[in-house]
Amino acid sequence: MSSFDKPRRYFTEAARIAAQAARAAKAASAPDTFGLPELFIISAGAQTYTWELRRFGGLVLQRGAEPFPSQALARADGEAALAALCASPDLPTFKRSLR
Repeated sequence: MSSFDKPRRYFTEAARIAAQAARAAKAASAPDTFGLPELFIISAGAQTYTWELRRFGGLVLQRGAEPFPSQALARADGEAALAALCASPDLPTFKRSLR
């Protein structure tokens, strides 16, 4: 095996300890929301808005059926839909795999 086949990443023990501390602080600072549905306000045409409930930022779970004249009205309706979706007992949950 030549020296070019080996990866050239070497971490010091201090770097490993700092990375582990950073991961622990991040995990302790806020609950893990991995996979929870999120509310997005989107344009529904000229001067109208609607909402989408998405998982992982791109997977659309539900979309508002009607356009709203303002973002605030779309957000209010979307938050009600998000609360109803999250209250559903059959909403799947996901666990983040930690390495």
